[in-house]
Amino acid sequence: MIDIISRIINLIIKNIHRLFPVFGFILLSLYIWGRYIRNRLPREIPFDLTLLRLIMLIIICSSYIYIIYRLIKPKVPPQFILNVLVSIINTVKSFDNYTKQFNLISNTYIKIFTYIANKINYYNVILWEKILLIINTVPHIILLSALFIDTFYLGKLFYFYKVIWVTLFFFLIPFSLYSFDYVCEHYINYWEKNSENVWTTYKPNVLPPELDFWHPDYNEDDDDECIPPNDMEISFRTFIPTYFDEIYYEQKTPHFYYIIRPTIEWYNNLFKEYNVTWKSCGDIKNTIIEKDLNLIIRLKSIITTHEIITKWTNVQQNIKNIRIIIYIGYLICWAYILYVSLSNFKDFYMLSCIIEVIKTHLLQGKVPLKLCIFLLIIIFYNEKEQKDN
Repeated sequence: MIDIISRIINLIIKNIHRLFPVFGFILLSLYIWGRYIRNRLPREIPFDLTLLRLIMLIIICSSYIYIIYRLIKPKVPPQFILNVLVSIINTVKSFDNYTKQFNLISNTYIKIFTYIANKINYYNVILWEKILLIINTVPHIILLSALFIDTFYLGKLFYFYKVIWVTLFFFLIPFSLYSFDYVCEHYINYWEKNSENVWTTYKPNVLPPELDFWHPDYNEDDDDECIPPNDMEISFRTFIPTYFDEIYYEQKTPHFYYIIRPTIEWYNNLFKEYNVTWKSCGDIKNTIIEKDLNLIIRLKSIITTHEIITKWTNVQQNIKNIRIIIYIGYLICWAYILYVSLSNFKDFYMLSCIIEVIKTHLLQGKVPLKLCIFLLIIIFYNEKEQKDN
């Protein structure tokens, strides 16, 4: 046990310089939260309404109105909203990919989600449906209940700030699916790199036409190894969808078989790790390949099962109806807070100046991003001056 702990400590010390950006990001986030956000969060209702808080309340109410409208009348969001969402997702992915460059983090991450995947029964569709409904509704119900109690009973945001952490559950399913896909790609890339090819039973529309014996465009001159007509030689990545259809959708192709041929480098590593020879390595090789292949299929099955359930009309409709009711509740609370707080707003001159600036640019066709950033800086500075005075 002591030896294991000492190895972990030595590994952390060797890679500490690489982990500085991760620690820096965490410390910076905590500093921004403690220094600029936590102390500025309003509590007493009605709010002491500054210009920044007024804008935030208007944005919150407008967002809920837009969400409710789009749930009732579904439509593809405007391009600028899609661009913002894509930018946020790409930023999170870039940071996530950066952290996974460290073997300690990457290996731990893979082990955790491999263990979780092995414990999931992806064939129990009814259980999956219930879990999906619970995760999409229960956190909202907790948050909305706290907001209703604070708004209409306590007259201050107290319980809302204590249960706001439940919003993390909204990201549980997307993050889990993203992680399962990452682990699946990790093993596919590993065997794509460490296997020469896969020999398996022939299936239509897998091989390119010029290599497909049964296709009219088959070129006999390119068939150097004379592969039998009922077999095909493909890469490991191409083989996975074929094998997945065979297992998950139970296609049951007659006499289906596969032979994965590892590279010489993989065999050499196997000999060193298990101290075996060519004659005795067959069973170990087959066990390793079968274990990794089953894990890949299990991971893809989990992702596919979720996609199938989310496409069911009754599940979509149930989640949609619940979300409409919940978002209407959010809108009622925040609209009430905005209404009762308006009497405390006094910075009308600054607001009128900002409206005139935006109106002038709207007449020209657009509001530049630089202008929005400049106005935000002015608003923050104005609020700081009011607080200091």
